[in-house]
Amino acid sequence: MNTDEPTIWKSTWHLLGSVRFALIIVLLLAGASIFAVAIGAFVVPPGQSEAFYLYHLGAGKTRLFAALGFLNPYRSWWFVGLLFLLTLSLFACTVQRFRGTIQRAFGVRFRKTSEEIAVVALASLR
Repeated sequence: MNTDEPTIWKSTWHLLGSVRFALIIVLLLAGASIFAVAIGAFVVPPGQSEAFYLYHLGAGKTRLFAALGFLNPYRSWWFVGLLFLLTLSLFACTVQRFRGTIQRAFGVRFRKTSEEIAVVALASLR
């Protein structure tokens, strides 16, 4: 198997580490927040009892809105999923850029080969 060939894991890691992907997630979160405020202000006020929703919306709409997470949008599966994706993306961005940042900031050169590590180990024994 060719190690240069992209795998699903490498492609996913590269996508998660992309700043463009993180910005898209931030924009989606902003849109979702605006949507949640609009839903709460105009359609269904959040935090009410189930009886309130049943009375004002009916059984069918209440079940639909509950399944879509519109009754409490900030705790819904899709909002939490976007937050989780943003967390993964920020972690991947940080990890992928950390080595280069340390090298530029402090002039530290990371050892890559076993020969370089062996030379450092032997030099430290002197």
